[in-house]
Amino acid sequence: MISIDFSQAVQIVGFAALSVFGFYALRLVTSFRTGILARSWKHVTTGAMFLIFAEIPLLLASVGLSATESTILAVSGMLMRLIGIIFLTIGLRIQCQVWRREIGPRSPRANPIPA
Repeated sequence: MISIDFSQAVQIVGFAALSVFGFYALRLVTSFRTGILARSWKHVTTGAMFLIFAEIPLLLASVGLSATESTILAVSGMLMRLIGIIFLTIGLRIQCQVWRREIGPRSPRANPIPA
């Protein structure tokens, strides 16, 4: 019988939650097709996929392999997380730039309040 401790259960739940996140991220990016929003969300979706796939080696590292194998899996999982966070950050930065360009700074005289 397989015994699962608390940390493994949390990792499994985290993987499931990230999988749902990835599913909706993919649905969102396919709905944009092309355009000004698609570029940033492609980076966000790529980052989400890296975060999802990073959970697999981290989960396997806690199964009970040798110390060397666990270390290699843990480091590769953390590296994949780092790559995912970088892609997420790039995508959000691009999105902020698009919003700034589209909305732009508003002057107080642009929309005067009627008296």
